[in-house]
Amino acid sequence: MATTDPYFRFPLSALTYGETSLQCMGAILDHSILSAGVGARTLNPKEHEALAAAHALPDPPRKEQGEDWKAYLDVCVGSQLTQAKVGDWQSVRSGYERLLQHTSALPKSALVTINAKWVWNALDTAFMEAGRSPLHENAGYLSWREFRVLCAVLSVIGQKQYAWVSTNTLQHRVCGYTAASAFKGKVPAAHCPRLSRWMLGATLNRLEELGFFLRVRVSRSPTGRGGRTACSIRHKNREALVIELRTSLFATVAENRKADHQLWTQGVGTMSQRTSSSIISTF
Repeated sequence: MATTDPYFRFPLSALTYGETSLQCMGAILDHSILSAGVGARTLNPKEHEALAAAHALPDPPRKEQGEDWKAYLDVCVGSQLTQAKVGDWQSVRSGYERLLQHTSALPKSALVTINAKWVWNALDTAFMEAGRSPLHENAGYLSWREFRVLCAVLSVIGQKQYAWVSTNTLQHRVCGYTAASAFKGKVPAAHCPRLSRWMLGATLNRLEELGFFLRVRVSRSPTGRGGRTACSIRHKNREALVIELRTSLFATVAENRKADHQLWTQGVGTMSQRTSSSIISTF
């Protein structure tokens, strides 16, 4: 994780946590900070401890305290990687553990990887809507509904270059459920209600206009009715996304098979000219 372009990562099911959007956002931050530290420790334990020492937080535990010491190091590193200011590492750990306990009781969830700035924008917006001062100056506006829809879209894209995203898929993901079967019969959290198709469509339009992702509708109709919709956060423009959509998934393999055929037929012709007479003379 590059500290110059920090991001947060958390399970989509985290959207169901708490009773308000502010409680949910706080848990998402705590989880993302500590899990970033855990991931760094797994990749490179030596650099992990050095980074933690360079960015120590107040009130550290003793090394002899085993799990407490490990959690402290993870929060130190995670706060640096996510560029999040942490005043109390124990509070971050507690928030992480509460969310982990909550999500472990839910069905398996997709992961959301999101630019840290967008999370801060959503948190600042939640503060302002609650009549509180935002944490950042010139905070960008991102409503709770927009944040939920953005998380749902990002959870579908995942690590792929792009993904086909349908309204049906988003209707349960905006409520924190990865699979429609897991959401069936469930009453969504009060702060995470169902969204109508109209609400989803309007929110997707706004997020696209603001540049949170690229969106391309593949349809036979010039008005864009019907068809399928692809979303991407990794293409530089819609034209690049369209080019990839028009390129067959197996284009390279198909070209290889054509080349195989040409090589084989050319080789057979050469071999027959070279060896036919010697074979006949042998017999």
